[in-house]
Amino acid sequence: MSEEIIHTPENDIVSVFSEEKDAKLKGMRRAYSRCGWALFAVSSIVFLLSILLGAFLKGADEAVKELYNKYLLYINEILIALSIAAGLCILIGTKKSAPMGERISGGKFIKLMCICFATGWIGNLIGTAILLVWNIFTGNQVENQLVGVIVNTAPFQMFLCTGIIAPILEEFFFRKILIDRTHKYGELTAILISAAFFGLFHQNFSQFFYAFGLGIIFGYVYCKTGSYLTVTLMHMVFNTVMGVIPGLMLPKVLEFLEKISEIATDDLTAITAEQIDTIIPMLTEYGLPLALYMLYAFIIGAINISGGIILLLSFKKSKIENNCPELTANEKRRASMLNVGTIASATLLIALTVATLFM
Repeated sequence: MSEEIIHTPENDIVSVFSEEKDAKLKGMRRAYSRCGWALFAVSSIVFLLSILLGAFLKGADEAVKELYNKYLLYINEILIALSIAAGLCILIGTKKSAPMGERISGGKFIKLMCICFATGWIGNLIGTAILLVWNIFTGNQVENQLVGVIVNTAPFQMFLCTGIIAPILEEFFFRKILIDRTHKYGELTAILISAAFFGLFHQNFSQFFYAFGLGIIFGYVYCKTGSYLTVTLMHMVFNTVMGVIPGLMLPKVLEFLEKISEIATDDLTAITAEQIDTIIPMLTEYGLPLALYMLYAFIIGAINISGGIILLLSFKKSKIENNCPELTANEKRRASMLNVGTIASATLLIALTVATLFM
């Protein structure tokens, strides 16, 4: 004889709770998978369009290549914008809701920017150090691609693309689009996943670490304010201060250092009067950009130290909402990471990022 199942109020409550939990897990896994596929589409389209453009340029004359190099950042942002538009098609019909939060004051905004600068500096140090170790042990000469972009791009193009357009596009996709669809399953998971995707999307090993750190801050601020405008403005300020402004001074500074290296000797005590006569006029020519760059470096250094202190003092005070208490932290990790969309996009972006180490 089969055992008779006895229904009690307690059993019914457990059954309902289990069903709700299963539904939450499925919903979370589906949401992250769709977001992952959207990012996979965006990254794939950018990559394929870049390959096609590169193939076209191989057969083009020098005038076309020169024009491409001149407007490289404009072209790059157009490709990203088109790719994001295509990626959004995958997310049609997905449920979304912007986080509800409060506006932040001007003073709080300044403190957050100090934290951003400190985080970017630390992340850049980590990326540079790992890249240095890689070059030493492999014999490769992988460089920080960002420096080349800053030095070789026209100031207005750098400001418009890096300081304005890139923050608008990136914050729209990685904060507004991704977090709106995932924060209801837990803010911490949504922040970390979007930050990791944001770092990998740069497809540049030296940029990953600081981009990941910034992604955490931008994600946290977005979850607490629900303001796309706030995080976009933060991103604009960071890119302008750390990318556009140095670009106005670095070419002259690097040019000066190159000339000094050509005339300097290994033994600095053996510098001749003739070499000194050559260096003094150079100081007159390059004195202002050198002084401005030293002042800029001093101010940024002070801001970085201040930001690091503010970060340490405010870390324990920061609160992450557990919007889905029915699920454990381990269940959230598995649902957000072990799904087809997330795995596909992560695999593609990691492969593209690692590939830069061999170029």
